[in-house]
Amino acid sequence: MRPEPSRTGTGAAHRAPLPLAWWGGHGDRLLFILHPPAPVRDAVIQSLEHAGMLDLLGDHWPVECWHQRVSARYEDTPEIRQRLLQAGARVQADTFRIELDRVRVTADGHAQFCAHRRHRPLEQLVSRLGQALVAEGLPALYGHAPHIVLNHACDGPPQPGRPAPPVPWQAGAFELVRGGGDPYRYTLLARWPLAPARAGQFRFLPEPSTPT
Repeated sequence: MRPEPSRTGTGAAHRAPLPLAWWGGHGDRLLFILHPPAPVRDAVIQSLEHAGMLDLLGDHWPVECWHQRVSARYEDTPEIRQRLLQAGARVQADTFRIELDRVRVTADGHAQFCAHRRHRPLEQLVSRLGQALVAEGLPALYGHAPHIVLNHACDGPPQPGRPAPPVPWQAGAFELVRGGGDPYRYTLLARWPLAPARAGQFRFLPEPSTPT
């Protein structure tokens, strides 16, 4: 992912930048995600089983926590939370379909079900959300590639993308959640539906950036 300079969001005046908004690495954090519904999660498990990779899931990271992150992580303060809620309400984007067909394990032990192609509608959502965050005086990160985080503590060596039976996912909403607790879980704070899909909007691009 890459930070980008301030850009105009929805045309409204920008608020004053809020210092120290990034999550500091301790305590609860706030973030925007896409949350795969139960049928998609079931299809992912079937795909992993077919590919002989169910062992990547582990036991500590429940399927209810699977997600696609579409923003940076922020400190959980009343001011930051309010600005995040206002940023989410600014975003207008269409629903879109993601097709996931690769499994990878990163050097820090993150198992991810991902795609071998970039996906323009996802990039548009991330970009519009980033613009809305900047308009609310918050920093933004861009470059999120299609993926679902399956496990944050995978044993074994890193693995490049291994093919798996494809799983389609129709993303119909994005969410603001709070992450924290022991065991770690996500608490839903707000949810914004995406607009109905338009004919011909699905477009895939080659060579995704590294998912996180």
